[in-house]
Amino acid sequence: MWGFGWGFMFLGPLFMVLVAVAIYFIVTSFYRRRPHVHYSHQYPSQGREIEVLNERFAKGEITREQYLQMRQTMEGT
Repeated sequence: MWGFGWGFMFLGPLFMVLVAVAIYFIVTSFYRRRPHVHYSHQYPSQGREIEVLNERFAKGEITREQYLQMRQTMEGT
């Protein structure tokens, strides 16, 4: 054993734990860097467009009929 004896017996399990932690951090950093794809029927800007439409209706800039017509047009129904 070249003089190491029983004193270094804990290094095996410690090394295994360190390898497991390293693998965990590598996997999580890879997951955080990859682009996330969100499947939705709406375009990303459509949510903001509806917010603006709601604000215009709340301020009284457009009538209820105009609001409903524009909202149907935006939602595609």
